[in-house]
Amino acid sequence: MSEVMELVKFRVTKEASPKAIAEGSRELTDWARGQPGFVSRVLVGPDERGTYTDIVRWKSMEAAKAAADVMPTVDSLKGFMTLLDMTSVEMAHVPVVNGS
Repeated sequence: MSEVMELVKFRVTKEASPKAIAEGSRELTDWARGQPGFVSRVLVGPDERGTYTDIVRWKSMEAAKAAADVMPTVDSLKGFMTLLDMTSVEMAHVPVVNGS
């Protein structure tokens, strides 16, 4: 069983304030901590193009995909989801080759 990095790139809506993004990100981290197989999470950005990258480490591909499937239905995360420009969202689940 190999650990997996979930990489989600996205831009936010024009209405999204830095404070709202930070608060929503904290709520997402709190939720993720309760999911089976969660290891860690960090949100970085925005880069020079306005893109954020959400980096989540999971114990397995199964855990990563299970959380990704459930996340859009979680009521407490819907506020954060409204901040995202959904047309810009790109997600990948990639096995970890080496890391600490």
